[in-house]
Amino acid sequence: EETIDLAKNINCECKTIYKEFDDIREFHRWYLENTDEENMTHEDIEGVVIECDGYMTKLKFPYYNFWKFMRSIKDAVKDNHSIKLSSLYNAEANYFYAWLKEQELETLSKDIISLRKMYLERKKED
Repeated sequence: EETIDLAKNINCECKTIYKEFDDIREFHRWYLENTDEENMTHEDIEGVVIECDGYMTKLKFPYYNFWKFMRSIKDAVKDNHSIKLSSLYNAEANYFYAWLKEQELETLSKDIISLRKMYLERKKED
């Protein structure tokens, strides 16, 4: 409770238990469902920390990994560097790349989260 209060006072997120598993099979099923590149869910969660018997490791979800990669594409477009079109491995990557190429330098100077938001809003309009 003290940790939660401290986090609130300093305006910081506090670690919460996202999910618990009773056995390795249950975890494995969950892992396969949530790391499937074709099923980019969890837009609101960057990833999770997996803890077991005192060991911890990070798991980043595909949605986060996708947009992290798109940041490098954005930087390449902004800096007028060429990219291998084969690196745009799905339709969303190609659509975002095409959208980036239409943007002014001032827009391309924004962070990837702002650009993602602009792109997704534009996509809704179309």
